Amino acid sequence: MAPPLITVVLPAYDEQGQLKECLDSLLGQSFREFEIIVVQTPSEHCPERLVEAYELRDARVRVLRLDAETGIGRARMAGAAHARGQYLLFLDADHLLPEDAFEAMDARLTETGEVDVLLFGHNREYRGKVWPGNAAELLAAAGPAVFSPAERPELFGAPPLVWDRLMRSGTIPAFPDGFYEEISAVHRSLLAATRVAVLDRECVTIRPGTPCTRRAARAPATSTCSTATRAPSSCWTPSPSRPSRSPPRCARTCSPGWSGTTCSSSTCPGA
Repeated sequence: MAPPLITVVLPAYDEQGQLKECLDSLLGQSFREFEIIVVQTPSEHCPERLVEAYELRDARVRVLRLDAETGIGRARMAGAAHARGQYLLFLDADHLLPEDAFEAMDARLTETGEVDVLLFGHNREYRGKVWPGNAAELLAAAGPAVFSPAERPELFGAPPLVWDRLMRSGTIPAFPDGFYEEISAVHRSLLAATRVAVLDRECVTIRPGTPCTRRAARAPATSTCSTATRAPSSCWTPSPSRPSRSPPRCARTCSPGWSGTTCSSSTCPGA
């Protein structure tokens, strides 16, 4: 059997009960040549019965059962080690994909040939609206040609999110332990790439209601985000005092409580 085009690595942390909708959006893809590796740990936030039901329902869902509760970085690395796909996509339970997302990725890869990284857009649900990701303008400006990172260094200024790109199998860097573990992996992957392309469309939606749950409920009550990195925006809770508008970046605008180079998770939605 030929290997699938895409392997989705999906840690099963599901404190907010969003994993089912994430899996449904994946299995509803119009493009069929993919697999899902769900990484199950003994954590109370990993719904064993739900994961087992999807494993029995569809042969494309494979469950990797770990015998210890690991950090999100190690869970991703464990899943990546068992991937059969030509490209890897790292997702979390609070993500949704439109049904033609993988079809669009396949079409773009047919145009570009093999690349090390395929970047694409994302959006965010916030207060009943859908807002484009903060990398939208950078991606649109990249154009249709394949390029090296040295030719477009401005892309290193995009939010360092691991779930808005495909990474070619065999090029996956290690995810370290700790908070925002994807930041170093994202930058190392891009630095090591020789062929990068952009799919100029939104392929992933991140949903609200999951402050810091991707750290498997082990994050402290207040986390920080750096103006230099514009940390992933899953770790924030909207401030009641902030007017209803697009979530600001850490490096630009936060609530009046912000000072210096960090802001608390309760005042800054990040990227």
